Amino acid sequence: MQKHPLKAFFGHHKCATGWIDTILMEVCYAMGLRMRIVHLPRDFASHESLAEFVETQRVEFLSYTNADVRYMRGLEFDRAFHVVRDPRDIVVSAYFSHKKVHGLYPEIVEHRKRLNAMSKEEGLFAEIDFSAKEFEELDLWNYDQANVLELKMEELTSAPLEGFTSIFRFLEMIEDDFEPVGAADRVLLSANRLVYRGRRVLPRLGRHALKPVTRFTTDRLERTLAKFSFRRLAGGRARGSEDTNSHYRKGVPGDWANHFAPAHKTYFKERYGDLLIKLDYEDNYDW
Repeated sequence: MQKHPLKAFFGHHKCATGWIDTILMEVCYAMGLRMRIVHLPRDFASHESLAEFVETQRVEFLSYTNADVRYMRGLEFDRAFHVVRDPRDIVVSAYFSHKKVHGLYPEIVEHRKRLNAMSKEEGLFAEIDFSAKEFEELDLWNYDQANVLELKMEELTSAPLEGFTSIFRFLEMIEDDFEPVGAADRVLLSANRLVYRGRRVLPRLGRHALKPVTRFTTDRLERTLAKFSFRRLAGGRARGSEDTNSHYRKGVPGDWANHFAPAHKTYFKERYGDLLIKLDYEDNYDW
């Protein structure tokens, strides 16, 4: 198997990681790249480190959706992109998600019980506290790495084609061209999906190399984004139309202002006012 320089996506909880991973998987299926998604340290706990996991699994594209620099020692990658979100919107999105729709990971079980026993006002305070580790990860991140493209989720979701085009150009994974998708392409894409998904139930299947379908072009990217648009993933709803029972609840930035009471603002400023300024979501504490 040919060894490709490692590319990576580094994200954080409630920063559109599921949607981004869906797009990345389609690209990796097409290019025949071995992609692995890790969320938390337990996903690579059977290895000495994340770096050793990547080496052992022969990963060519890594998605680390709760990126913590403390677990990235020794991890070498060619190019990567990193996506952040307004921490206030992270709190609101996580509050509604953790109450109803988020997968019940061990960390979520007791938290969900507490949230559903609280008023919304109390729950938002609890969610701010629950997000402490994630906000620490955001604060510890090095935002000045020449080989990492820094992006805001708000910009990526408002203009997906422009955003992902810039991402894949930075990663040197896309070409400006038109390339029709024929029957042979579709067969290979299906085979690559089977190899990727099948490794979870048939490990031996996962050892087979993926087969490159073709070059990945801007035309193919545009069709991929249309296939996984917010409207389609949200069952036909437009961005801004809310459904608290959906993983894709609302899809618009600045929603925190509709939910934070003055007491939440004060509490958040005391704890994370500096982080908002560091991430360039505010210039000062006057918000």
